[in-house]
Amino acid sequence: MNDKTFMTISPEKCLVVYKQVIAKSQRQFEEAEVLAARGGYDTASSLLIISNEELLKALILFMEGNGFHLRKIKGFKTLFNNHKLRYLIALVLSVLSLLGKEFARGMALFMKVDEDFLSKIDPKSPGFADLAKNYFIARLLEVKAEIEFFSKVDKARQQGFYSEYNDGLITISKEEYLLLHTKIVGVNMIVHSFIEGTITDENFRLVHLPPIQKGLIEKTAIEQAEKFFAKLNSPGFNSYESMLTLIEEMHQNMLSGIPFNEILSDKKQIKKLSSGIKKIKNMHKKNTEAKKKATVKKKLMTKKKTVTKKKPLTKAKRGVKKKK
Repeated sequence: MNDKTFMTISPEKCLVVYKQVIAKSQRQFEEAEVLAARGGYDTASSLLIISNEELLKALILFMEGNGFHLRKIKGFKTLFNNHKLRYLIALVLSVLSLLGKEFARGMALFMKVDEDFLSKIDPKSPGFADLAKNYFIARLLEVKAEIEFFSKVDKARQQGFYSEYNDGLITISKEEYLLLHTKIVGVNMIVHSFIEGTITDENFRLVHLPPIQKGLIEKTAIEQAEKFFAKLNSPGFNSYESMLTLIEEMHQNMLSGIPFNEILSDKKQIKKLSSGIKKIKNMHKKNTEAKKKATVKKKLMTKKKTVTKKKPLTKAKRGVKKKK
């Protein structure tokens, strides 16, 4: 008997099958939205979660078809048949989506040369340490909230399909469904962006992808990955609790009396950042002044042309009498 499974099909076949899995995921997502529109938030939530699991499965197949060789890692098989492990991937992607939006917002302000923003991120500016500390604390709390949310996703999947009772029948509200929908859409966007980017961005595929693939097949990386999967699959181990404990420890350290400047210990990098921001401000100032001068000059030239360029006199104004 020669059964073919997700773990044994060829890389070439993976590139065919991942598209079919994506199509199935999309159907489930659309069906969930139809059910939600009718008020069926329980089943809709379960379908949303399953559609996301299928998309993550498609991502793994896509990576396998593009030379990542993840299936060679001992213990990796569990990602195909363990719901909870796929939620860990969803959690990581959700956090990346969250931090990516923050990064994009910061880059937009940076590119606009927002004076207020640049002053805030200058390590030499007064109060920078406190601002940086508060910023990192806020991001930590957001990551903590993501961990807490995804730790309950498997429970939500079960509650959507099956009846449970706790002083009343447990149901999923519209608000809970909408929050889940937002999280799933964020994760889906990351997955689709990676797949589409790999397919369409030749520079990424030829320049950036090979080093990533090479790093994943190195002996040290494989050993670390196998230890990670062994730990995840060990009885009684709760990855979410471990992550929450780590986040809480980091949070408490930041809230303690340790000056945040000590955390930012690389003074050379701080000096470079501060110097770079100063240069950007000066360049922006010079560009602004140059634009103002150019505008003033243009207005003067336009005014001069208007004064010198007189309209030709009419016959009446030249004293020419009309012929009778």
